[in-house]
Amino acid sequence: MVRAMAFVAVFLVSLSYGQTCGDAYDGNLCVYPAVGFPANIRDGAVSDFWSNWSGKDYIEMIAPSDCYPGRCGFVGTDDAVITIKAAATSEGLYMLSEVKDNTWVDKASAEDWGADAIDFYFDAMDANAIWTCTGCLIGLYDSKLTYTTQQFQVWMGASAPPTGCRMAYYDENLWSWQTIGLDWVQLSVLHGIDIDIISIDATRKAQEWFFPWSKFGKGLAQGTMLDGLKLAFSGGYNDKDGDNTDPDCLRWLGKDPWAGDANYWGDFVIQPGVGSVGVIPTNAPLSKASRGKETAGLYSLADKRITGRMSAPGVAVRPSRIVMMP
Repeated sequence: MVRAMAFVAVFLVSLSYGQTCGDAYDGNLCVYPAVGFPANIRDGAVSDFWSNWSGKDYIEMIAPSDCYPGRCGFVGTDDAVITIKAAATSEGLYMLSEVKDNTWVDKASAEDWGADAIDFYFDAMDANAIWTCTGCLIGLYDSKLTYTTQQFQVWMGASAPPTGCRMAYYDENLWSWQTIGLDWVQLSVLHGIDIDIISIDATRKAQEWFFPWSKFGKGLAQGTMLDGLKLAFSGGYNDKDGDNTDPDCLRWLGKDPWAGDANYWGDFVIQPGVGSVGVIPTNAPLSKASRGKETAGLYSLADKRITGRMSAPGVAVRPSRIVMMP
């Protein structure tokens, strides 16, 4: 176990200072120095920082060009489109994802991965390091998931705003890929992550994220130089319109890291001016007093685990125990 984690750490210094930003369709997303964000992004409004994005890099996914193969039943130009922007401070990553969808559908259950949800993957390694490594993969199916991969499925909501999300990761203690459900307080207190879901109009919603570096890819070390760093990212949007059992899916690079026939990881490329990983503040959606009350009754995450893969297109869920070889 220690040997595998040490192997991963070697790749945390992958830098790229020559990245050209501004191409919405390449395999990189430039991450710009962030200024002026509120201490609590969960305020029901898109932060002013994102309003001036002229000439800056972003990701755009539209059908049919960005469909997951075999999951492309989208109809019309407003079903669906997603754009993604990214910024950062020494404390963490900020993301804004704007989704246009002609029909919003609520999840049918806590495990309904396909009901109008953003589906993102993060890793402390970079895309090329993952693709070429010899000891970093967890060995689940033919995936390119590593010991530091994290997957999040965050619903958009229809009749009411979502109250939480799903998170998946490799658990070193259980030697398996784990999927857990988290409400917003748990996500913030246990992982430092804040997510705000904002309704813009009838067909447009946004998700604004804060993801601390101390938890990104299971944690970047304090003092890690961020300027020029490349960190793996992938994912897209899962869409149901109420007329399909399986979701239609947009994916940035065609598929996602559950598939191993090609490299479906891209990279965040952090631009100069962000600096080094600093001390992470204790900001949370609730005041400290309220947070103490809320978290006193946190249920055991072990009781909420669903062993197996977080569902992906065309593959059923099944339990799995992955043993790391020495």
